[in-house]
Amino acid sequence: MKDCTTVVWKYTRFFCGNSATCKGESRGFEAKGAAAEIAKKRILRDYFLVGILEQFEDTLSLFQKLLPQFFTGAREAARSEFAKIGRSTTVHHC
Repeated sequence: MKDCTTVVWKYTRFFCGNSATCKGESRGFEAKGAAAEIAKKRILRDYFLVGILEQFEDTLSLFQKLLPQFFTGAREAARSEFAKIGRSTTVHHC
């Protein structure tokens, strides 16, 4: 699938780092591919788990299962009135 083979630059930069390659100072497909490779290696080396905001409930469930000492009750907290107020007062900048 195209989604699996095309480098999505906006996600790569979050995991890649601060080098010129990662910041996109180099242009072209090869430069983006190099940044994607750095990002993939960093994810494997530096992160225990990466969540998906678009699947927030599923992500919290997985976090609770794998890291209960930190995330027990996280799904309930995310559904709380306090969290709803926080989300509704957060300004979105695109």
